[in-house]
Amino acid sequence: MSDIAAEFIAYFKNLPKISGLCRVYERNDKYCCYGDDAKLITKVLTTAQLKSLGSDGDSLNYVSITKGHLIQALRYLLFVAQYKVEILRNTGSVRSPDWTVAGKVIKHVSLCFYQ
Repeated sequence: MSDIAAEFIAYFKNLPKISGLCRVYERNDKYCCYGDDAKLITKVLTTAQLKSLGSDGDSLNYVSITKGHLIQALRYLLFVAQYKVEILRNTGSVRSPDWTVAGKVIKHVSLCFYQ
């Protein structure tokens, strides 16, 4: 397992678990969800495949989706499942990531994709 993957897994596992919140990570031209959020997305988007990051002893499930699939998932998460969604963007570098909240979407806000 690469150091970058191990560091991300450690970062993710130290995040507070908040019920009703789905975190989406913006990665270049795709979006990723990890852990339980990834499992939720694969239930919403039947074409999305659950993958594993890291080695067997310390791995993390994830799913990678396009912008179109993200919008479809947001509709479900916000209006059916009543979730809040945080979209995180890496404002650091690949070797030294700094994940910051780039946008929050809640059900009371009209559904529009932010840039």
